[in-house]
Amino acid sequence: MNLEYQQHIPKLKESLLKGELCVIPTDTIYGVVGLATDPTSIEKLYALKERPKNKPFIVGISDIDTLETFGVVLTETLQTLLKLLWQEPLTVVLQTERSPFPHLTASDGSIAFRKPSPGLFLDLISAVGPLCAPSANPSGKPPATNIIEAKIYFKENVSMFIDGGTRVGKPSTIIKVTGKTIHIIREGRTPREFLEKALIKTSFILQS
Repeated sequence: MNLEYQQHIPKLKESLLKGELCVIPTDTIYGVVGLATDPTSIEKLYALKERPKNKPFIVGISDIDTLETFGVVLTETLQTLLKLLWQEPLTVVLQTERSPFPHLTASDGSIAFRKPSPGLFLDLISAVGPLCAPSANPSGKPPATNIIEAKIYFKENVSMFIDGGTRVGKPSTIIKVTGKTIHIIREGRTPREFLEKALIKTSFILQS
């Protein structure tokens, strides 16, 4: 566990399990966090972000095996791919079969997942379970770069704010796995070169 933030884990866990939202420094930028498997928490997150419900949130997970909980069929080939890709904090959109979490599932049956780099976000997922942590800003406004900006955005609508200093950076790169083809949905922190190099060891093809 990351010692710098270890003291905050118990109270964050308590708040999140009660269905409350929190702002934390993630491994990319500040995120507003809610319990992914709780529809009420995610409903609050949509309202807080002023985000349309046809844009499901990314689900943060702590290990690959968790994907089966969401209806992802974990073949040996897919596991190998994800182990290679999640050396970076990539977001990977995967197809599900009869996902038990419709509030997280896109119209095509897919869910977006990310395994964060070591730090508070990953530690919190390990303690609480899968979390959604979109950027700390209402839709259409710049992401909060510090805790003061996050408090101005969200005020009393968030139960806890964890200060992680200034956070400026790119969000995660988003890719989608369709059969043996990988499409880049959003350019972000992880460069295309990493994907090209990782996929050399697999049977997957990066769509240009």
